[in-house]
Amino acid sequence: MKMVVMVLLTMMVIGCSGPKKDSVTDVRAEIERANAQWMSALKEADLEKFAVMYTEDTKLLPPNTEILEGREAVRKVFGGMMDAGIHVQLHTEDVQAVGDVAVEVGRAKVIGPDDNVLDSGKYLVTWRKTATGWKMQRDIWNSSLPVTTPAES
Repeated sequence: MKMVVMVLLTMMVIGCSGPKKDSVTDVRAEIERANAQWMSALKEADLEKFAVMYTEDTKLLPPNTEILEGREAVRKVFGGMMDAGIHVQLHTEDVQAVGDVAVEVGRAKVIGPDDNVLDSGKYLVTWRKTATGWKMQRDIWNSSLPVTTPAES
């Protein structure tokens, strides 16, 4: 009888502990894998593979323009980059995660079709964990290069 009680108590303790939460290290690894897919889809000009990496209600905050919303905005902005042969190298610097939301801070290099660096900058992405994995929900980026005047160009 004591053995049955012990087994039942053990099962209750295990059952009450709930599902395992993802560690920040696990989330970062998943985001870095997603970023590798993002870079690959951009370089390969696979617009549909690229667009579904964002949530349907995504918001893009590119420099020098208004907030853009939805996957159609993703297709428009990044489709233009694909058409121009531009790709991006991402480097994750930090990830903070709570539940099904994560925030990534990183650096980026924008690479032209002739493999020259067109720009270097930084980005911040808010990720949302969905049934199909981590997806970008908010994406903001900007240049780290100094602003040049027309006379300097």
